[in-house]
Amino acid sequence: MLVKQSHLSPCNNTLAGKHFFEYVVSLPCGESYRVQDFLRCVQEINRFLSSYSEGHYQTISCVHTNTDNLHAHIIVNNIDWLTGKRLHLSKPCFYGIMENVSNVLQRSGFPPLAAMIAVE
Repeated sequence: MLVKQSHLSPCNNTLAGKHFFEYVVSLPCGESYRVQDFLRCVQEINRFLSSYSEGHYQTISCVHTNTDNLHAHIIVNNIDWLTGKRLHLSKPCFYGIMENVSNVLQRSGFPPLAAMIAVE
């Protein structure tokens, strides 16, 4: 929120609109024993998302290990912390992100994503 407040427009000083994007990356059941490998994947995904489209976006993630399937919640601030530019994602951009995440997982021996959830 501090990043958003520091980039308020003088003519429109509201924080209206979507404040962040949340993605859930979920592995199939039976992969829970590979927590360290998954954590490395999530770190790489965070690096990709934080610099998406040559931007500078804050990310934070949480990995759940106490469920039937290993999964991560990744939250991306949609305001570039250097320029104040808002990140708008079209469907093609979302599918490009999903493809990149699948590639990261496959390089570590995980199956590609069948779907990636974007939480509103």
